[in-house]
Amino acid sequence: MLLFMQLKMPNIIIKIKEYYGINKSSIVITCATGFFLLSSLFMMNTMANISSFWSIDAEKIGLPDTLHEIVSLNMENRTSIKNTVDIIMYALIGLTTFAVITRRDAINIAIRIFFVISISYLLRICVVSQTNLPPPSINCRKIVTNFLTEFGQDRCGDLIFSGHTIPLTVCSYTWLTYSFFEDFIGKIMKHILSICIALVGFITVFLIIICRNHYTIDVILAIYTTTSVWIIYGYIWDKYLIKEKFFKEIYHKQISEQNI
Repeated sequence: MLLFMQLKMPNIIIKIKEYYGINKSSIVITCATGFFLLSSLFMMNTMANISSFWSIDAEKIGLPDTLHEIVSLNMENRTSIKNTVDIIMYALIGLTTFAVITRRDAINIAIRIFFVISISYLLRICVVSQTNLPPPSINCRKIVTNFLTEFGQDRCGDLIFSGHTIPLTVCSYTWLTYSFFEDFIGKIMKHILSICIALVGFITVFLIIICRNHYTIDVILAIYTTTSVWIIYGYIWDKYLIKEKFFKEIYHKQISEQNI
């Protein structure tokens, strides 16, 4: 049995490399964008902690927000919705990850996702570090120590630009931009599935507002910014990067599609 597995393993690795078109260039740029993503997440978390430290007292009344006034919830319901937002977000990330790895051009898509999220979080750092708003809910906490190692949610001052909205928006655009499972469910059902999942993502963004994690402007700014980065990346890739030798080597187009 062990000998059989040893004989099979090289064949599996070769098939994976052929399926995804893995080469030195794709490994280098995937690792680089992955490191870029982790670095931006770490810097964003640190900046959120610092912003929390010099935030306005949570006991003070927050800014007026139309959606907060229209949908007024008690603390218990807000907590339930916050937990629901997290569950949906992580489920959507997991489902999107699974969908991406079913495609032959998974590396290209992963690089785009990593890069767009990284740039969006770096832009968020610029905003959060400059302006501090009173929290929309008194149920938030200030970080006074361990700025580099403290993680968590419900931090005061972590506003202006919604962090949860970034991955939700990117996942939604991934489903709307690329084709998934068309060979199994057909073209019409594929479109229906993509639209439904994207709607779930944007509905979850709405839940972020009504549970008072953020103001409406925080979410709108995050959608605007992430959308812009997503579109600009696609334009630069198609117009310039794909023509460069290094990036051309990692381009592994989905066989069943002409152009994504």
